[in-house]
Amino acid sequence: MCLSIFDEDGMQNYDVDMIHLISWRGRGYVAFLAIFLAVAFMAAGAAFNEDIASLLFAVGWVVSGVICFILGRRWNRVADVHRFCTFRLQTWGFIYAGIGLFLMRFAWMGLTLNHHQH
Repeated sequence: MCLSIFDEDGMQNYDVDMIHLISWRGRGYVAFLAIFLAVAFMAAGAAFNEDIASLLFAVGWVVSGVICFILGRRWNRVADVHRFCTFRLQTWGFIYAGIGLFLMRFAWMGLTLNHHQH
């Protein structure tokens, strides 16, 4: 798909390839939906306090990563069909789990610091 650019006289100037920021093949949309799982974990933790919400947000990312990895390995066993933004679904599993572990470090630090202050 190309985007046509026109100059002020209405003449076509040049064509620019469109960039697809969110795209998937097969069941790759699962990686996009998994983001909302992490947000749902955070919303559940918000009922308690901010520190619990942060920790559950991190846990939600790890859970999303595990789900993407398991489903991606199963569905892409024969051919790499299921992709989100050009990466295989199981690759998103590693990315999401990495995000979760990174966030978990800071969430845990916040929990322990606030616990020692009380």
